[in-house]
Amino acid sequence: MLSSGGFSLKALASLILACSFLLAYSSGELPLFDERGNRIALLPVHELKGEKYILLDDLCPAFNARQRYVPITGEILVLIRGHRVKLKIGSRDAVVDGFSRRKALTRAPLLISDRPALPLEFITDLLPELLGVSISYDPSRSALFISSPTAPAPERGGVIGVVIDPGHGGPDDGITLRGISEKELTLKISLKLSEKLRERGFRVLLTREGDEGVSRLARINAASASGADLFISIHLVPSISPLKRGFRIFLNRPWREVEIEGAAAPVELRATQSKLDKLAERLKAELEGLGMNGAIYRLPLSALAGLNVPALLFEPGFLTNDADRALLTDDDFLSSMADAICRAIEGVYGEGKGR
Repeated sequence: MLSSGGFSLKALASLILACSFLLAYSSGELPLFDERGNRIALLPVHELKGEKYILLDDLCPAFNARQRYVPITGEILVLIRGHRVKLKIGSRDAVVDGFSRRKALTRAPLLISDRPALPLEFITDLLPELLGVSISYDPSRSALFISSPTAPAPERGGVIGVVIDPGHGGPDDGITLRGISEKELTLKISLKLSEKLRERGFRVLLTREGDEGVSRLARINAASASGADLFISIHLVPSISPLKRGFRIFLNRPWREVEIEGAAAPVELRATQSKLDKLAERLKAELEGLGMNGAIYRLPLSALAGLNVPALLFEPGFLTNDADRALLTDDDFLSSMADAICRAIEGVYGEGKGR
């Protein structure tokens, strides 16, 4: 083996590589402040080639999360506020809640001293969507700031307000079957419903009015800031059985069971739960009057969690069922269904009073 003064070239190369790594690597601490300026956590941070990483073991306690790392496969699972986030060492893909959402990080998780570490953007870009908060990084102060989204309540003027949330949008197609995408159909239903509600004097806000991607946090913030009386999220549903059909109405649970830490503080929904129950029953009856069949469920769905507005999730049918799909692609039927929803809302909340 070639050597220089008893020192092998291989050893020299290893030493140079180690020195270059040390020059590119540094560590420090990253404070996390709340909106009042109180320091609520101090995260050890590791900087590699100008990019910041936080060890999973340090990140999870700070955000009340649990984690599991499988060294053989490099797979990482983060459990936080009812969400499951799957990542992998060396991969930029983050899979949220069982493939229902994917997010591409600009930097992949890596190992630091054989321990998994996540890039800073996991905290600033992905966690806000899961926690319903705003998290920003100030490079001039080398600090993180977390705050609840707040907005002044708008003047309502006695007009009943309804937020309509068309599911999916943008790169998120939802279910796609035989050329029909969930994002297009939920938007079409939502636009028809919003038009008919406005004709009846209701104040209506759509979380999206075109084919744009809207994060769950943005939907929550829009509803929370609107001062609305009701939030309706519209989705469609698939089934492995083509025979399964019918509508489904999901109600949110009382706020203590669905509160998201840091989200705009949920109101006490127990006082409005009775009215929401009546709306679900009235809506079910109206839809059955159109020849539809369905059921009401009361489950803590993540799509409704963290809202400070009484909310329901409405799935008008199964795209995987031929009969449901035929109805949901019929403009006349969609108009009749929108009228039925309006009648149900008027029957419980009264007229919009905006005419």
